[in-house]
Amino acid sequence: MANELLKNGKRAIRLPDEIRKQLISTVMDAERRVTPLALEQSVLESRRRQGVSRKDIRRALKLLVESGELAYAYQFGTSYVEKSFSSPVRLGKFIKLIPPGMTVSREPGVIPVRIMPGASFGAGNHPTTRLCISGIEFCFERWPELFHTPGSCVLDIGTGSGILAVVSLLLGVESAVGTDLDPCSKPESQTNADLNGVLERFEFSDDDICRMSRRFDLVAANLRTPTLIDLGPEIRKILKPGGALVLSGVRDDETSNVIRRYSNLGLAEERRETEKKWAGLVLSNQSIETA
Repeated sequence: MANELLKNGKRAIRLPDEIRKQLISTVMDAERRVTPLALEQSVLESRRRQGVSRKDIRRALKLLVESGELAYAYQFGTSYVEKSFSSPVRLGKFIKLIPPGMTVSREPGVIPVRIMPGASFGAGNHPTTRLCISGIEFCFERWPELFHTPGSCVLDIGTGSGILAVVSLLLGVESAVGTDLDPCSKPESQTNADLNGVLERFEFSDDDICRMSRRFDLVAANLRTPTLIDLGPEIRKILKPGGALVLSGVRDDETSNVIRRYSNLGLAEERRETEKKWAGLVLSNQSIETA
């Protein structure tokens, strides 16, 4: 078994690399936030035959936290383990996530985004976040008129921290609307919009999308497949002619069902990208001319 040397105070301790990678991947690939106990149990069940004990896993987790690769978060009295948000993270072709308060030098073609870790957002490392941002960047390059036409507006369904709305605003869309059922989302998304200097162009809406009368140039939704399928008709109604739809939160083996649902609603698949068994999709109503 390959080993990696990490420092714990003044002592050097060898940490099995396979356990380190498994702890990190389990945290990053989880559909929901992971508690320390659930994380330990998941790794223990797969490593028990190799003689790995719960004590070994706890020691490995402790070292990962001390080395800054993982971090503990707390919400409503419950502890969670998340990827540490202590250094810049590249999330797409143009977007780099920067911890608030960190000073970084300007890089040509790179757009820094600052997001406060909170109840609605971890470290931004989950594949579905990256896939959504990659999809928005694709739309920005493929159909710049969606972003640069006067009055252009993006809707971020399930906005959480507001990161997709903020990214769209920084890429040039005139305004963005975020909506979410989580009560933590409104203050956190507004704080993050303010951190990035786009608060005046961001609106948090408490309206259910079925009650929205306005239409949007681009709609983004990082939600699980059953919700995306249920919301299909409502999303189609609020998408402008020539608009684009960015979806994630879809497992790669669920992709055909999502595509079928939206194809039946008159939307065409324009792009599909996968990462760690997750899929990101870009669809358009068929009035958008393809290259």
